[in-house]
Amino acid sequence: MVNNLNCEKLKTILESEKDQWEIIDVREIFEWNSGHIENAKLISMGEIIEKENEIDWNKKVLFYCRSGNRSFQVASFFSQKGKDVWNLEGGILGLEEDFGYLVK
Repeated sequence: MVNNLNCEKLKTILESEKDQWEIIDVREIFEWNSGHIENAKLISMGEIIEKENEIDWNKKVLFYCRSGNRSFQVASFFSQKGKDVWNLEGGILGLEEDFGYLVK
């Protein structure tokens, strides 16, 4: 099961719990360069399987993308492998709309 996280909850996490979370951006580098969540790690969807060992599974893992679709697919994959994962609903577009200051 994939846990969904809304932008309001992410705002709270980034302000008070960010050390407990591994935030993974599954977009491409050109998307990352146009803006991303501070302290996130870029591992594109196409590389996620071969680079899954770069993810700190001891933390809560949140995936995000532009709108939430690709990250939901990635989260679903890892959820089926027994991982406790989260997806950012609305992706970075929703975050920029409501909390643009969290995107650098």
